[in-house]
Amino acid sequence: MLELLSLYRWTIPTGACFAVILSLLGIHLSARGKSLQSFCVTQGAMVGVLLGTGLDLWPTLIALISATVAFYGSDWISKHADADKSTVFGAFFIGLLTLSYFISVLFSTLEMHMASVFFGDVATL
Repeated sequence: MLELLSLYRWTIPTGACFAVILSLLGIHLSARGKSLQSFCVTQGAMVGVLLGTGLDLWPTLIALISATVAFYGSDWISKHADADKSTVFGAFFIGLLTLSYFISVLFSTLEMHMASVFFGDVATL
């Protein structure tokens, strides 16, 4: 039993820490009327996790960096675009979603994992 818990030695504290950080960011975005931007931030983190896992680097650090880039990138684009902010955030989210699937196709283990996640979600629905 303790050996099983040792597998989660780093994931539980990291998950708890990022849950607090991301919830504060979500509160900040909702208060500013940019709740759709939170989708961009979470998908940016997903791109970072996939990239870090595929390249066998630090997925947590790369996820944090890519989520930050997604936040500032989507914010910058929404300020300079003529379209509605919801449309800009939706397009940015779709772009990040496409990038995450492209990254998962580049690495065969990630592709198998993402396929089982997708079909698990479909079965749950």
